[in-house]
Amino acid sequence: MTKVSRQTITYLVSGPILAVFVFIVSYYTDPFDFKNQDVLSALPAFLFSVVVLFITHLISTDTEVRKTTSLSADVYTAVKNHMHVVVLGSPEKALDYIERNISDLREVLNTSFNTQTEKERANEKFYDTNGYASLTKAIANNIKRSNSIKQKLVWKDIGDSLAKERFLSIKSECAKIANKAIPEGYKIKFIAHDEPQINFIILEYLDGEKEVLFNWDFRSNGQDPLVMLSKESKIVEMFAVQYNLLWENGVEDYDNIITRSTS
Repeated sequence: MTKVSRQTITYLVSGPILAVFVFIVSYYTDPFDFKNQDVLSALPAFLFSVVVLFITHLISTDTEVRKTTSLSADVYTAVKNHMHVVVLGSPEKALDYIERNISDLREVLNTSFNTQTEKERANEKFYDTNGYASLTKAIANNIKRSNSIKQKLVWKDIGDSLAKERFLSIKSECAKIANKAIPEGYKIKFIAHDEPQINFIILEYLDGEKEVLFNWDFRSNGQDPLVMLSKESKIVEMFAVQYNLLWENGVEDYDNIITRSTS
């Protein structure tokens, strides 16, 4: 018999036993002084035992619910870790996921590529939201991270001309919080592209675990994307190779791209 089964049986049996015990004690002690009126003497004893039984039942139910919730969370984590890809949800939920975990991250590799046709919708549904503004502040705070136990966050952004203003805004926020003209830990590069590029973000945790979130693009007419998450090492590595290629071909100042293309 497992430990969980023994505990469950204990909870089921202890309630009725305690209720009978309370009934016997209440009946013979006669707390309301009914003397030899057996029927009336049994009434408070019965009521006390019912109350005790009800309370023990509530405690047992609450305990089992807590166990079930805990087991469900463990199962979800196990399934998520062993599936190649899981649906994380809307971009807003993905932003919240990143912000909730940002204090445990060591390095983030992020892309921001948009087309002119999707720019307005992406701004409205993603970049101009409170969630994105909140994440920007979280980036700045964790790049400056003062906790000596955790190393500071390194966040790398690579994007196109449409991302320039946002990247510089994040850089300014980082500089303000770090009180440095050039903040350490936040790095940006730009790349010119004629064809649409897939957007993704790679998260590396302090313990070395990595995961990739992808399918951020607002390119389907009238339908918001569902962000996917994978911890599968081969999938993460595939995106990491792509990111390294983009980073190697990027420049730190977007104006340099224009200069190179016109020279």
